[in-house]
Amino acid sequence: MDVPYGIRGTTLDRVATLAGVSKGVVLLYFKDKDALFQSVQRKTNSPLREGVTELFGHAETPEERLYAIIIGNFAPTVFVQEICHAWINLCADVPHNAQSQRIQTVVHARMRSNLFSALKDIVPQSDLEEEAMQITILIHGAWLRASL
Repeated sequence: MDVPYGIRGTTLDRVATLAGVSKGVVLLYFKDKDALFQSVQRKTNSPLREGVTELFGHAETPEERLYAIIIGNFAPTVFVQEICHAWINLCADVPHNAQSQRIQTVVHARMRSNLFSALKDIVPQSDLEEEAMQITILIHGAWLRASL
């Protein structure tokens, strides 16, 4: 069986088959495919968030906080092609799914807040928004490229 990629190519039947369980078991945990994908978004974002948080605990300077954000987003446990590919597919669903929009809004707000915290003593206040957005774009661009 070839591995299904993308949101359209994923069905609860395929998930059940790949997991070696019945579709009924999958439905015990997820009411539908959207609930499954939302759970995947939350679950896959947790190690990244935890990694950045752990690195923050060791950061003593604003520059080290910035490095923690960047390094945390490229940790070997999260920055792998399969996870990057899943992330891109889930992002592609954001315009069509209100719950995915909410999850991405929280993820983006956390990234923005973390970057503001790191950059506030490095760049002028008037440049914070632009600098944070540029770093976010670079990180997301690297994830997009890795997914390909």
